[in-house]
Amino acid sequence: MSNAGFLEQIVNNLVTNAAKYSPETSTIQVELSVANNGTRVIAVKDQGTGIADEDKAHIFERFYRSADVRGSIPGTGLGLAIAAQLAKLSNGHLEVRDNQPIGTVISLLLTAPQEALSESTIKGD
Repeated sequence: MSNAGFLEQIVNNLVTNAAKYSPETSTIQVELSVANNGTRVIAVKDQGTGIADEDKAHIFERFYRSADVRGSIPGTGLGLAIAAQLAKLSNGHLEVRDNQPIGTVISLLLTAPQEALSESTIKGD
């Protein structure tokens, strides 16, 4: 699978999870941005119940499911673990934070290749 395939699978997983854990009529946003250091960011923002602080450190572990959703929402606890591994293979990582006023934001951060940073600097972009 190519990096493009990895990215598609990661974003698909994040959006699917956002839909699964959010009210049916809520909005899910996907935002693309580039940080000042050249890091590419894809953020998926939902309006679900959110993730407890004690669970945030574990959500990217294989088979981890919060006690709040175990038994009430179907899943295996593998989706975010797979997405995190694909992010790593793509020279990136996933981060989680609270969405305001409610919900969760999971961001994929991809480090820009050095040659892209050098070309950008030379071109003055």
